Amino acid sequence: MNTPRKLAQRELELIQKLANCQFAMTPRELEAKWDVTRVQMAALCSCSPGSVKRWFKSGRGYIAPSRYH
Repeated sequence: MNTPRKLAQRELELIQKLANCQFAMTPRELEAKWDVTRVQMAALCSCSPGSVKRWFKSGRGYIAPSRYH
């Protein structure tokens, strides 16, 4: 098995920036702009596909995304 390489400064900075970023668009705007599935959206937002599904419901069962999504 290969030994993993150490992260370079640039990679560490990118991870830090991405770890603290928030999307500036709603799930509907993301879906309209990018060819992304709801499963992919769940992975991007670190949540379950079920949570994403509830974001797109109307009426009973609707749950708004939290500010962390």
